[in-house]
Amino acid sequence: MGKTIGRFDIRVTQMKKGDDFPVSPFVQVVLDHWMHAEGESAPIISAHLMSEGEIDEHFNNLIEDLNRVRVHAKGVLKLAHARTNEIVASR
Repeated sequence: MGKTIGRFDIRVTQMKKGDDFPVSPFVQVVLDHWMHAEGESAPIISAHLMSEGEIDEHFNNLIEDLNRVRVHAKGVLKLAHARTNEIVASR
């Protein structure tokens, strides 16, 4: 696998021996590292994903969202640099 930053993981929910009712297994995508208070659980960033198709669709959408945020972050940073340069130049 390629280089990653290790910020995402999955949580699996499945039926356990002794459970009263059957539960269809599912996974949820969670943040693995985040700023949090003691005792907080990992933020969930997906619905219950119950099939390979749902997993693929969610990850494709997540990748698109991350790419959109990347482009937005670059634009905001460029504007912030320009504003900072204007302020410094006016002194």
